Amino acid sequence: MGKTKKLSAAELKKCLRNESWNRIEEIICRLYRSSDQANLYLNSLFNHEGAREELIDDYEKKLSRCFALGNYASPDMKACKKIVDEVRKFADLQVTLSVMLSFVEMGTEFTNNYGDMNESFYNSLLNTFGQFADYLNNEDDDTLYMLFKDRIDKVVSESAYIGWGCGDEIETIYHEIVWTDD
Repeated sequence: MGKTKKLSAAELKKCLRNESWNRIEEIICRLYRSSDQANLYLNSLFNHEGAREELIDDYEKKLSRCFALGNYASPDMKACKKIVDEVRKFADLQVTLSVMLSFVEMGTEFTNNYGDMNESFYNSLLNTFGQFADYLNNEDDDTLYMLFKDRIDKVVSESAYIGWGCGDEIETIYHEIVWTDD
């Protein structure tokens, strides 16, 4: 028995155009009930009361486990990357930005508390902070920047002396954010 060919996004759109609104509603509700990822995405998308805060809290807990000292592989940067990639796929921009920034904050705190890490650790922090800045720069106004401004300023300040030039690069990325006053 051969593999079933999956629909492309274009084919799915075509199929959905041929369905009634009631049928589409039924499909979405079934997905919502059966898939944690669909549930996360739809709650985030429609800003169900408390959904953003709950999502952010859940993802921050997942990230903090990656930095747990009792974990032999701590910090588990592959797991952190997987968490950040997941939130990018299934959450709205505000949740995504908050989780990305939490990752950079936790990584900065970890290295400040426990000493210099390896280059790939710092590259992960820098890549995430760079993507965070890119998302902010793609916004039409400074609303999200202002929401995160205090946290951004704190991570820039606390990263100032961490290894491999990471602090300097975080500051450089910070100055590339179009909403900064500098």
